[in-house]
Amino acid sequence: TLQIGDPSVIANLCGVTTVGDFRPADMALGGQGAPLMPAFDVHLLKTLPAINQKTDEDVGPLCIMLNIGGVSNITAMLRGEPRNVLGFDCGPGNMLIDQIM
Repeated sequence: TLQIGDPSVIANLCGVTTVGDFRPADMALGGQGAPLMPAFDVHLLKTLPAINQKTDEDVGPLCIMLNIGGVSNITAMLRGEPRNVLGFDCGPGNMLIDQIM
């Protein structure tokens, strides 16, 4: 995978604490290298009242967020269950447009 920017170089040039290398750490744990998108999607989904409410009889529905970046990815979450999340790459996104242009 490609990650733009070296956290250690950024930290030294800017003189600030820098956090990075999420992609290789996620891949080492069996992920696909984009661990921040599902976390952002869950945060966003939790702010939507209709999605965040859950009754005793309610076990769903499934909420899905589609991110079309260079590579498209999907985050799926059961309504009212922000800890029950699945996120994965699902195919090419803007990278195909970028190649044509």
